[in-house]
Amino acid sequence: MRGTRIATFALACLATGALISAQTAGPAPGESLSQSYRGSQARNVEYQKIAPFKVMDNVYYVGPGTVSVWLVPTSAGLILIDTAQEPYVDTVIDNIRKVGFDPKNIKYILLTHGHLDHFGGATKIKALSGARVALTETDWNFMATQQANQIKNGRGPKPGDEVPAKDMVIKEGDTITLGDTKIKVYVLPGHTPGSPAYEFTAFDKGKGYKAFVFGGPGPRNGVEGGTEFLQSIERLEKNFTDVQVALNV
Repeated sequence: MRGTRIATFALACLATGALISAQTAGPAPGESLSQSYRGSQARNVEYQKIAPFKVMDNVYYVGPGTVSVWLVPTSAGLILIDTAQEPYVDTVIDNIRKVGFDPKNIKYILLTHGHLDHFGGATKIKALSGARVALTETDWNFMATQQANQIKNGRGPKPGDEVPAKDMVIKEGDTITLGDTKIKVYVLPGHTPGSPAYEFTAFDKGKGYKAFVFGGPGPRNGVEGGTEFLQSIERLEKNFTDVQVALNV
């Protein structure tokens, strides 16, 4: 893959300071801007609003400040990578409209892993669009188990935070095709037991670049998660030597 043009998209958007709109507060003392999104301003909807922006010809950022959401337009509809969670789902929907697309045309919602901040809006956006929601079998089960444990312990989920109904199961080597776009699926566990990653061609002024969305920015707690994550990183290093993977939290 040496010499191949590479575009890498992280699961957190850090360089957005100039794009923040309608801020009503600032970072707490000692916080960076990125830390404030997950810290003191984590539930401040106005602070979290970021003007959506075009990254490549066929890649748009449409998420809030706290977690990335990517929109990939194709010749046959839209692909959404992650959804954020409440109370930010309407922000995602509005941002899609702001960049000139109709969220009702979303055909696939590709989840990067089974954590609430990434899957929380899937049910609402699927109801709006009829999109298929895709995730690995392992992480579908992971989400269901986490929710069952919450219910058993009497602490959730809150309305709007429910796990989406199991839908499309993806696995290593699958290719998701929509119009002129093909997205290849990898399974790179560690952040969760079945985190998928996605590879597709992004374009800048007509030139193709290989885009790679990594499914999790760090290992989950415990030896198993750490071991899986290290193995996934070693696999990336071996097979994607030209890709610089950003592991942002």
